[in-house]
Amino acid sequence: LPLPPGNASPPNSIASWFQCKGQGKTRDDTADHIPHDIYVIGTQEDPLGEKEWIDTLKGALRGTTNISFKQIAIQTLWNIRIVVLAKPEHENRISHIFSDSVKTGIANALGKSHPLTADSSTH
Repeated sequence: LPLPPGNASPPNSIASWFQCKGQGKTRDDTADHIPHDIYVIGTQEDPLGEKEWIDTLKGALRGTTNISFKQIAIQTLWNIRIVVLAKPEHENRISHIFSDSVKTGIANALGKSHPLTADSSTH
């Protein structure tokens, strides 16, 4: 699914983002409908605010899985963002959440590459 270029808004529906099987071959389609426990979504050049984007992601997942996923982490640097969402039953099992970014480019502030990371512990 191609992403919108520049400052374009995301498509009206992003449900297909959570229904794809990746680019590999699937041996058994019987488990396709089972939702993952944790979703990590990374975007770039996202003009939406954090709350609006999280609401969009959670709404798409709720529409696809009938589960109200919980926000675990979010990290934004310029218009690059990483969001971590988890099933409600895992929310209290995830701790020591850490996120960071590395500024690169001119004076370590302006550039095209801004790596973002999120890390956590589960128990």
